[in-house]
Amino acid sequence: MSTTENPPPRAAADTLVARPSLRSLAEDLRERRERAKLGGGPERIERQHQQDKLTARERLALLIDEGTFVELGIHGRPHFSQRAMEGKDAPADGVVTGYGKVDGRL
Repeated sequence: MSTTENPPPRAAADTLVARPSLRSLAEDLRERRERAKLGGGPERIERQHQQDKLTARERLALLIDEGTFVELGIHGRPHFSQRAMEGKDAPADGVVTGYGKVDGRL
């Protein structure tokens, strides 16, 4: 393997293509995750609570050891084939999946 003493030439500032930074992409991902965690939205969560019910994530929080739940598929989106569902959002396809420890066991 050989090394070169001269680094490759850099592109001029005016020729660079504007791309989102890694930080802005990570922030966008965090925002999407938080929206998905709201499921159907604050109104639906409140409706569950008014019926003395917990959301799926709240029930999981009671079951799974704190800090051990790893959610899978939170960024998934459904592929609607019915016209009635077009334009509607169903974060994670309305399903919460993942794994975590219960009483210290995985």
